[in-house]
Amino acid sequence: EKWHFCSAFSDVDIFFGSLGPFLDEEMDIGRFGGIYEVNPPFVRGVVLQLAQKLLRALELAESEDRTLGIFLVLPGLARHKSHKLISDISDISGATEKLEAELDALDRLLRCRFRRALDASSRRAYTNGLAFKTERSWPLFAVPTTLALLSSQPSEHEVADFERLCASWGHSDQDITDDTMKDVPRCLKQ
Repeated sequence: EKWHFCSAFSDVDIFFGSLGPFLDEEMDIGRFGGIYEVNPPFVRGVVLQLAQKLLRALELAESEDRTLGIFLVLPGLARHKSHKLISDISDISGATEKLEAELDALDRLLRCRFRRALDASSRRAYTNGLAFKTERSWPLFAVPTTLALLSSQPSEHEVADFERLCASWGHSDQDITDDTMKDVPRCLKQ
């Protein structure tokens, strides 16, 4: 079975299975349904556009009773606005409207009714991209990573599925110890 992916350079990447840019209107996963791993470029502006698109897709899939599952991987993004706002507000009861108005698309996505599981507290180990281009051995680096499972339809296996997906992404804070990762630099402090 041929794997497909989305990329900004579909004219070149089409030969490797690219379906084109994910943010294009034609790429409507809410209409297609299915299960997707979404690992966008780690640029906040792109991630915010992606979050809006994912929210719309999940709403469409739900309204049409279509199953849409998304495993979202977001390494290295700064803490979201809602974390700071919640910690700044002493009286939560009267602040709901203010908080909702201040949330950006990513915060709304990570707090939406489609969120089935979330791991926002772990660091994961990554390989430097140059490791694929050179003969040199490159050390791993640890980055705070948000992993989320989103779905238009609830599933009885969500927690087990999410745990397996998280494990497939390698080291987490529990696994990153001084002995196993002593040469791994800590990047992008929270």
